[in-house]
Amino acid sequence: MNGQMVVENLEQDVRREVRRAYYADGLVDLIYGLGIVFISMMVLSEITVSLWFLPVLYAAVALPAAKKRWVQPRVGYAKPGRPTRAWQSLMAALTALLLAGVLITALSGRGEQSPLLRGASSVIGWVMSRFGLLIGLVGGAATAWNGYSLGLKRLMGYGGGMALAGALSTWRGLGAALPVHLAAPERSGALFFALLGLAMTGVGAVLFARFVREHPLLREEA
Repeated sequence: MNGQMVVENLEQDVRREVRRAYYADGLVDLIYGLGIVFISMMVLSEITVSLWFLPVLYAAVALPAAKKRWVQPRVGYAKPGRPTRAWQSLMAALTALLLAGVLITALSGRGEQSPLLRGASSVIGWVMSRFGLLIGLVGGAATAWNGYSLGLKRLMGYGGGMALAGALSTWRGLGAALPVHLAAPERSGALFFALLGLAMTGVGAVLFARFVREHPLLREEA
């Protein structure tokens, strides 16, 4: 029994170190930080919600490609493992919400709406009006917990920043207090999400530059 516990503890420690190594190069900070900035700019520019998937698609494609191009030739391949079932369920729910919002938006102008469509539109509209708060609290809690479990203080800081930005997206008096005019509170929150994204991008750029410097590319001898 004791031997099995030692093996399980050792396996958990190895998994934890692999996950820490996945974040060590700064590419997660850099690429997802830019993605947050892009989405925030879309909100500030009042671009339709149906295009919000573009920054998400960018991050999903760019991160593996960047890892393969700059990280794997230097230190090999490190994958943090499959997400937990709770995290997969959360992502599925958020994706379904976004797709439902796109569908309701597309159908909203097509003649007389049915009671079901009007009801769904009202529910989606209520949720979307608090989308920044939901993303901030849920995403912030998940990011902060991930940082705590890995001992990475910067991820904990990102989580706190997300929660704060999400809370500010519901403060109606914030727009008047800012030096720029923002018509809606969610746009005020988007500004703080953009600042958080810029901070993540800057931290990621510093970490990535240090990673490249400390792990030079090994060239094969002729």
